[in-house]
Amino acid sequence: MRSLRLARVCALAAAVFALGTPASAYYHYVHYSNGNFTPQQEKFRIAAGGTVSFFVSDQGPAVFAPGDSFGSLLGQVKQALAAWDSISSPNLHVAFGGLETSGQQSNTAGGDILFQDLPPGLYGLGGPTSNGTTITTGVVILANNTNIGKGAGPSYLENFFTTAVHEVGHALGLQHTWTGSAMSQDVLRNTSRARPFDYDDVAAINTLYGASGWQNNYGTITGTVRFTTGGNVTLASVVAVNPTTGAAISALTNPDGTYRIDGIPSGNFLLYVHPLPPDAVPVDGTGLRPPQDQNGNAILPSGAFGTVFYPNTLDPRTATTFPVSRGSVTPQRDFTVQPPSCPLG
Repeated sequence: MRSLRLARVCALAAAVFALGTPASAYYHYVHYSNGNFTPQQEKFRIAAGGTVSFFVSDQGPAVFAPGDSFGSLLGQVKQALAAWDSISSPNLHVAFGGLETSGQQSNTAGGDILFQDLPPGLYGLGGPTSNGTTITTGVVILANNTNIGKGAGPSYLENFFTTAVHEVGHALGLQHTWTGSAMSQDVLRNTSRARPFDYDDVAAINTLYGASGWQNNYGTITGTVRFTTGGNVTLASVVAVNPTTGAAISALTNPDGTYRIDGIPSGNFLLYVHPLPPDAVPVDGTGLRPPQDQNGNAILPSGAFGTVFYPNTLDPRTATTFPVSRGSVTPQRDFTVQPPSCPLG
C-alpha cells in the first residue's frame, strides 16, 4: 500500500526509503471525550504484574496440511504468546491458559483463539471486545484449514508464527502499522521467529502496559501538524528515523493536530510526516479502526498532503537531525503541510 503523494516529490519519497527504515506508526483503539484530545486507549485493566491468558479451542482446525498437527500448532501459539510476554513483562504477563470447549466461560482476563473458515487471502483476524476503554476479552481467529493457500498455512511455516503474533497483538489492543513490524500487514511485515518485533511494537505494547517509569529508558518527541490554512491534521503519521541504526518509531496525530511519540531509543533522529494510505480505513473493517469521539462516532483522517521533513522541508537532504536522549522530551517539533496541488501518481 502506498500513500497519496505529489508527483513532484516522488524522488524525495524514494530517498526516504533509501534510508532503509520502515515508516510504521504504532496505534491503539482510541477514544476521545468532550473536546479532550488526550488519547484514551482500550486495554485490559488488570493489576500490575497480572496475567492475560489465552485459551485455545479444543476443536482445533478441521483440516491439517500433510505433516502438520494440533500439537505443532499449539507449540507455535505458545511461542507467539511467550514473545509478547517477553516484551510486556514484568507489568503484564501474556500466557497460554490451556484448551477450552466451545462457549466455555472464564473468570480471568484473557482471550480466545478460535478456528474458522477465512476468506481467500486473509491469514487471520484479531481484536478486542471492549466496554468503553476496558478490554473484556480478546479474540484471535485462525484458519480452519492449515493447508498452503488456506489462512497462514501449516504451523511449521514461519508465516503461521508471525500471523499468530500479529493477531494476538490486536487482541491485546494494538492496531495495524503499515510497514516493517509485527503489527504491519503480512505483505509488509519484516519479522520472524528469530526477531518477532520491531521498535514500533515495543513502544506500542509498553504505552498500554509498561511498568511505571518504563519511558525513562526511552526518549519522547512531541509537536503539532497543521495545514497551511491553519486547520489541524488528524491521523497523520509522524515518523522518527535514526538513519544510522535504522530504528523507526512513530505515532498518529490527534484531532487537534498534536502528536506524541514515546519509546524512542537514544540517538540522532530525522523526523517527517506523511498521510495514511488511502485504503488505511477500508469499508470492510479489516484495516484501521478510526478513533471515536464521546458519542462513538468515527474520527477520520484529514486527507492527502505532501510529505514534509523537519524542519518543514520537502527535501530530505535539507532535513535536520537532532538528538533524542533517554528519559527526555523533545518538544515543539511542528509541521505545516499543504494538500497536493498537482496530479497524483
